[in-house]
Amino acid sequence: MSVKVQVLYSEGCLRTPLTIERVQEVSQKIGILIDLATIQINTYDEIMEWNFIGSPTVRVNGVDIDPSARGESFGGFT
Repeated sequence: MSVKVQVLYSEGCLRTPLTIERVQEVSQKIGILIDLATIQINTYDEIMEWNFIGSPTVRVNGVDIDPSARGESFGGFT
């Protein structure tokens, strides 16, 4: 069984490649199989659909890895 990991990002985000690399390294180091999806956010509608609050965003099984971002929504409104 694998863990679902999503990396959401905006075009041109310089931190995205390193973030993806680190996600892969951590999964290998701790021995967990991941289902990694990279999702580029391009439009306002996608921002709203994905509740995208910053680039890059990493979610594990749908939960943001940043505790301060949990429960937040675009624009800081919940």
